[in-house]
Amino acid sequence: MQKLLYVPLASLERLPKPIIFVIDALDECGDQSSTGESNTTTRRIVSELIEALITFSCSSVKLPVKFYVTSRPETHIRDTLVSDAAFSKVLRLHTVDKEQVTADICLYISTRLSRNPKLRTIFTTKEVNTLTQLCDGLFIVATIALHYILSNGVDCAATMFKIMLESSQSSLSEDAAPLDRMYTFILEDAAKFDMA
Repeated sequence: MQKLLYVPLASLERLPKPIIFVIDALDECGDQSSTGESNTTTRRIVSELIEALITFSCSSVKLPVKFYVTSRPETHIRDTLVSDAAFSKVLRLHTVDKEQVTADICLYISTRLSRNPKLRTIFTTKEVNTLTQLCDGLFIVATIALHYILSNGVDCAATMFKIMLESSQSSLSEDAAPLDRMYTFILEDAAKFDMA
C-alpha cells in the first residue's frame, strides 16, 4: 500500500479533484472451496486490504483519493473497521429510494439504446418507461433485457423489444418476480426457436 499508492499519490497532493479507486465485488475475491465457503487465506487477505485502505485514508497527509468498495455484507468484511462510521460511509442498496433507482435504470436503458444511431429513433420514451417499470427497481433485469434485445443485432432489436414488452405484460404471471418473468420469457422464446 505504501509503495503502490501512498508514495505516488503523495506527490499529487494538489490535484483539483480526487482520484477515485473502485474495488467492485470484494466479496467475490478468491476461490470457493468444495463446500462453497471462501477459504481462510482469502478472508484474511480481504480483511487486511480493507484495514490497509482505512489506515491509508486516515493518514496525517490528506491525499486526493477516495475509495469505493462494493460487496455483499460478508461477515469477514463487515467485521472490519469499514463498518465504523468514523472511518467510512456505508450505503446499503436496499435503503436507496426506489424512485431514484427507477430513474437510474431508465437512464441506463435510454443510454444503452441511444449508443447506436439506428436505435435512437426506434424506441419511444413510453416503451423505455414500460421496460423500466418491468425491471421493478432491479438493474440485473434491465441488463438481461437489453442483452436479449440487442443480442441479434440492431435490425432485430425493435422486434425483440416489442415482443418482450407484449409477453412480459400479458402472458406471464404478475405474481412472479421481475427477474423470474424476464428469464421465463427468454427461456420460452429460446424453446420456440429450437423447435422451429
